Amino acid sequence: MNRAILSALCRHFNLGFARKEPQRVHGGLVHAMWRVDTDKASYAVKQLSRDTHLLDPQVVKNYEVSERVACHFSEQGIPAVSAIDASGKHLLMIDGTGFLVYPYVAAEALDQHAISESHALKMAVILADMQRTFLKESGLSVTVIWIKKMCYGISIKILCWLIGNALVESIRHTTSLAQHFVGVALPRISIRHYF
Repeated sequence: MNRAILSALCRHFNLGFARKEPQRVHGGLVHAMWRVDTDKASYAVKQLSRDTHLLDPQVVKNYEVSERVACHFSEQGIPAVSAIDASGKHLLMIDGTGFLVYPYVAAEALDQHAISESHALKMAVILADMQRTFLKESGLSVTVIWIKKMCYGISIKILCWLIGNALVESIRHTTSLAQHFVGVALPRISIRHYF
């Protein structure tokens, strides 16, 4: 990211003055991520790939809707990070490249072998909260249907994973997990559908 782009981002999103050069954050598969430290805070800047079809209004709309949904989830207490907006828009185009700016969150992904039942249960509760959240903003109806299907499908997979692991340990533990899980995350299904 060059100095002109950094200055434009800081001005547009009122980020403050950059204290040092942006640092590349590695790990993304498609887009580039940068850490930007200013006199106000630290930010994560997503530089969208040039392959992203940002001349298509539907693609731009999808990015905006995605960020509004994340913002709504965050307002409802669901752990989510949404891009910063300026005048109601989250995506800034500079010389044909799209940029999204987020508050910087220092976090690390867990190794797949470190994930336990308690992690799966926490994730299931978050997905259940997402599923129950009513998004009343106009233009989000298709997104809401997709989110509900995604949450429902992932919740079922997590439920089956939890039940499968618990069966190895004990039937009583499985019943307890299933009753808790069906009551909390998947109120419209019956456990007998899985046995």
